[in-house]
Parts: sequence; C-alpha cells; structure tokens
Amino acid sequence: MSQVMTAAPAWTIPGFLEARENNHLFISGVDATALTHKYGSPLFVFSESRIRANIARLQAAAKEVDRPIRFCYASKANSNMAVLKVVRDAGIDVEVNSGGELYKALRVGFKPNQIIFNGTSKTNEELDEAVRAGIYSINVDSIYEIELVEDAVRRARRELNLGLPPARIALRLVPEIGTRSHLGLQTALLTSKFGISSSEVLEAFRRGLQNPELIHVCGIHIHVGSQTPDVAPFAEAFKSMWNHLIAIHRETGHTLKHINLGGGIPVNYLRDRSQADQLPEHERDMLGANLEPSAVLTEALRVARDGVGRGGLRRQRCGRIAGDARWRGTEKVRPESAPGQAHSSHRNHKVFLERLIHARKPLHPHSSITDK
Repeated sequence: MSQVMTAAPAWTIPGFLEARENNHLFISGVDATALTHKYGSPLFVFSESRIRANIARLQAAAKEVDRPIRFCYASKANSNMAVLKVVRDAGIDVEVNSGGELYKALRVGFKPNQIIFNGTSKTNEELDEAVRAGIYSINVDSIYEIELVEDAVRRARRELNLGLPPARIALRLVPEIGTRSHLGLQTALLTSKFGISSSEVLEAFRRGLQNPELIHVCGIHIHVGSQTPDVAPFAEAFKSMWNHLIAIHRETGHTLKHINLGGGIPVNYLRDRSQADQLPEHERDMLGANLEPSAVLTEALRVARDGVGRGGLRRQRCGRIAGDARWRGTEKVRPESAPGQAHSSHRNHKVFLERLIHARKPLHPHSSITDK
C-alpha cells in the first residue's frame, strides 16, 4: 500500500506546535482539542518546555560571547506564577513592572538580587516595597524619581528602625535611536514617555551621586523597543551607553556595575508566509524578524571595543588577579588629542574601561526576554 507524505504546515515548530492525529493541533505533545474539552475555551496554553528552550537559547548565546551576562525575563509578558517559577528554575533573573509583579517574583523564590524594577509612574508604595526588599536595581525614569527613591529609603529606615543599606538605582536613558519596528513599539525616541534625555544625563548623575548614604547609582539602562528586526539599533544603543559611561566617569570618577540593554529578541510571527504578501514590506520585516541572540550580543560588544579604540587608549599587558576586578601592572595612556604624559584621571579612566571589557564580575548587561 502506498503512503502519501504530506508536508507539515509552515507554522509548525517541531516539538512545540504540530498537526498530528485527526489534524489536531498539538502543543508540546498535548492535544489542544483535548485541553479545551477538559478546561473549556477560550484557553491560553503556555509550554514549559518551550519557555525553557527559549531561555537555553539565550544562555547559549552568552557562552558564545564569553562575557558575564545576566538575562532578565520581563514579567509583564506573563506574570503567571507557574511561568515565573519555570523562569526561575531555568536559571535567569526577572524584571518587574509593578508592585504586584514584585510580590509574585519574591513569592516564587527569586532572590532580591535577581530582581530589577522597571517602568514609569511607580507609586510610593511600590518604591517602598522595592527598597525594603533590597532588590538589585530600581530603574529610574526621571531626575524627579531619584528624590522619590531617597524618600522611600528614609521612610523605611524611620519605620523599620533598621540599618537599611542605600537603594541601588540605574538611570534609564533615551538614546534617540529609531528602529524598523512599529512606531508604537519604539521606546528609544525623544517622543517616548520613558527615560532621561541626553541633555539631562550628566545632571541626573550629579543628582544621583548627591546622597550616597541613601542611594547608589549602579547602572544605566536603555530600551530600544520591542520587535526590532535588526542588530544595528541594539549596537547603537550600546554605543550610546558607552559614551555616557565614559563621560560620567571622566567627570565624577564614579564606576557603574552594569549596563542594562533592553528590548528583547523579536518573535517571528510569520513562519507561515502564505498571506505575508498582503502586508507592507516594513511590516513583513518586523513581524517576520528572526534575530540570533548571539549576533546581537556580539555586535554590541564589538561596538564597545571599537569605541575604546577610537577613544585613543593604548592598552598594555597587565597581570590579572584571579576572581577579582582589580588589576596590577603599569597603566599608561596616550590620548590621541593630547600627546604626552597622561594625567592620573586618564590612567583611572583606562583602568575603568579595561575592567568593564575584561573583568569577570562587574559588567552585567541585562536583556528583557519576551520570546514566547
């Protein structure tokens, strides 16, 4: 008896979305029709194995670039407690956008140093909860919000009568970078409601460093927007952060602990392209984006290295103290624009840059992941 082989539908993702017996949809090996009979409809189904596979893909990309990178799951994508537990068990961190999401993250077992609080218009209650939990970082969207975080620390110390350490904050910057995503998804433009503009960056850092007993500026954050189909905007955002980072260190001597590059890897919604021609070309590119995480990370770090080179810094071989960010050996710099012996501030600047590029611990870029 001859058998007719039929091609799998274009939307098939082997092991995740497949058409099987009686042409039923199967989700990670489970009959979707049987699920609706059991639980009713409409029904939202999320695959634990698919979530773990997406996270493993990101972790593999981090190994390829061989740099200390932490990934944060954007819990606004889905803050279901079971999903959060899977994310935690898979070994990455979490970014929350509300007091409720913070409560859930702590409840499922994320440690405070695994949590970043992002988003605009945080209430005093939400800031109080974040400060008292001692989370890794609060992303601050305005100079005014710096004062709100300081007030939250004061309230906590007064009411709890504890030696609470300073709250850790990161400043969210607007890099003024456009993408080929939908205009409503672009968050790196001056028209965006998020972040601190380039003209306010130094003022924001000066303000953030005024009261070190209350807050510690530990990082900077840029979000390029969702569903970005190209690597270039991520690299340009990273370059923008490097430039700000260098300017800040030159003026203040302050060293940041992490760079938070947000936006996430886009989801390919056009695996089945049978009707794609009905969409405008730019929408096809956006909805059918298929970026490799390793390509994004590699290009971002390449831009950072090139930026250091163009800054006129000459590196010398240094001895590295294992497991630490300190360096030993002679540090010399010869800026292109000022031949001759470098000032001590330039020497410190070089040490600072080399720490960020080579040290195993201090640099922790984050990426909110929403790949489903």
